[in-house]
Amino acid sequence: EQSMASDHSQQRLSELTSAFQTSQQESEDLRQQSAELSSKLNSQALECARLRSSHDEVSSKLKMTELLVTQLSAGGDVHSLQESRQKALAEKEQLEQQVAQMATLLQRTTDERDNLSRLHQQARMDDDNR
Repeated sequence: EQSMASDHSQQRLSELTSAFQTSQQESEDLRQQSAELSSKLNSQALECARLRSSHDEVSSKLKMTELLVTQLSAGGDVHSLQESRQKALAEKEQLEQQVAQMATLLQRTTDERDNLSRLHQQARMDDDNR
């Protein structure tokens, strides 16, 4: 009977050891996943900041072009004014397209960053619960 109890204890110890090792591996996997998500999140945050800066720069150029169009419309040599106005209008159109493209890209990047942040937060919560 003592031998059976000893065998049962050994089996239980083996099961617990195996469960502990599995838990340790899962915890390490979650730490690795969390580190990777954190890195991606930081990268996305930097990309968002870069895009915001570029967006602000293009928006500023657009405002300057709009001001130039207004000033050119106010008077001056007709031929040179028309030529300058056409160039300014073309640049304005191009800048408006760039602003729209950058706004779309910024929104996509922001959405990706937010998603990565949620995943990172979830991974941290999962890790804390272990």
